[in-house]
Amino acid sequence: MKGESGVDIENWKNKLPEKEREPVEVILNRLEDSELTNKEQAEVISALHSIIPEYPYYHWRHLHQDLHTACNDFYNEKKDYLSAAIEAVKVFEDKVQKQTGLHSIDGRELIEKAFGSKKSMLLLTNNKTQAEQNLEDGLEQLACGTWTGFRNPVQHELRANLSPSIFNDKDALDLISLVSYLLRKVEQTKKRAKPTSP
Repeated sequence: MKGESGVDIENWKNKLPEKEREPVEVILNRLEDSELTNKEQAEVISALHSIIPEYPYYHWRHLHQDLHTACNDFYNEKKDYLSAAIEAVKVFEDKVQKQTGLHSIDGRELIEKAFGSKKSMLLLTNNKTQAEQNLEDGLEQLACGTWTGFRNPVQHELRANLSPSIFNDKDALDLISLVSYLLRKVEQTKKRAKPTSP
C-alpha cells in the first residue's frame, strides 16, 4: 500500500495528533483487511491523506505564507511551540515596520502609531463611519493585546515556567492563527493621507 499510494504511512501517522491518529489507524487497518486491490487501497489512502495531512492543525488553518516560512521548523520539526509563536509575533512586528516605515521603534509604541482610528499611520478602511472607526480601533486593540498578552510575558519569564504547562502546541497554533489574521489585515492597509493645508 505504501508504495502505490506515495504516502509514507508510518511517518504520516507519527505526525498526527493522537486524536486524529487513532481513527486513521482504524481506517487503515480495515482497509488492509478489505478485499480491495492494492491499487484501490492506494487510492483510498491518498484520498484520506489529502483530507488529513501531516500536522493537520497547521495545514487546516490556511496560515499566512510568511508564518509557514518563519514557524514551520520550530513548530513541526523541533516541536518548540514557544519559539514558533515568538517567531510569528516577530514576523508581524517586521511587517508593521515595513508597512509604516518605522524601523526604529517596536512593540506597543509601534502598534499604537500604526493602528487606530485617530492618528494612526495605517488605515484598513476609509475611517469615516462609526463601524469603520470601530474596525480601526479593533485592529489596534487586537495587535496590542497580542503584544501585551504574549510577547511581553515571554520576554520577562523563564521559558521553563511557560512551556509546556502554560503554553503548549494548541496555544501556539491559536496565537499563530491570530497573527496570521493580523498579517493579512496589515497587508490590506494603506498609509493615511496627510491632511492638506487649507
